[in-house]
Amino acid sequence: MWNKILRFREDGYILGAGTGSSALADKEVLEMGIIFNAAYTIYNVKKMDGYNLLKLRNPPGDHDEWRGDFSDKSPVWNKRLKHKLGWVDEDDNTFWMTFDDFCNVFRQLYVCKWYSPQRWFSRILPGEWKAHIEYVADPDQSERVK
Repeated sequence: MWNKILRFREDGYILGAGTGSSALADKEVLEMGIIFNAAYTIYNVKKMDGYNLLKLRNPPGDHDEWRGDFSDKSPVWNKRLKHKLGWVDEDDNTFWMTFDDFCNVFRQLYVCKWYSPQRWFSRILPGEWKAHIEYVADPDQSERVK
């Protein structure tokens, strides 16, 4: 699934993820700042220094951010990763998360193809559709409805 998500991102798809019910979540996840029955935007997907990472944004509103590995205050960050991934410690409702944590927290993945008029063209052809129904009432074909 990780490779598919990378490919979707490379191909310009809009990505999101949905959390399920809090009743289905592990106890540890309940205390990690995740909003349940909500949709998160996936801003970025990166493989960096052996980590598979996703940058997500909280649902609209004022919510806590993820408090696990690669959250804003996580001790897992090092200077190189902070620089390469553009890490900032701000209350901006965005956070990074490992793919393993992502799989533990989220239950749905949303993949949307964005329509770009520069890459796609449209063609309008005037015409009319007419239905043609042929029906045979009996095996000897003596009755027909057209």
